[in-house]
Amino acid sequence: MTTSRVEFAPVTQELAERFYGGPAPWSFQGHVALLDGEPVGLGGIFYCNGHAFAFTEMKDALRARKRDKARCVRVLEPLLTGFKGMLYAVACEPTSAGMLKRLGFRDLGTMIEAGRAVGPLWARY
Repeated sequence: MTTSRVEFAPVTQELAERFYGGPAPWSFQGHVALLDGEPVGLGGIFYCNGHAFAFTEMKDALRARKRDKARCVRVLEPLLTGFKGMLYAVACEPTSAGMLKRLGFRDLGTMIEAGRAVGPLWARY
């Protein structure tokens, strides 16, 4: 039995639209994780109100593949650690805190947006 391998590529607008099922909610630079040619994960840096945010998003097909999730971090690491200036991230996945610590981020507390808690806010500076 052969198992499919996750491959990585620079994200394009077409791949982002296939991942989201329509236009991406923001423009960003980053990478896409492909499983059998289909996008199952995205990660990179986007800008909001003049601030840079690191992000990852994944579908269940990738979430269940622990080794491939680790590979995703290694693919994104040069982009994130090479960023000059303040870089924020919101830790929404259960394993996000460990990954963010490894990449040099510090826990800043809870991010509040429109009066509601979004999640733990981290920053790398």
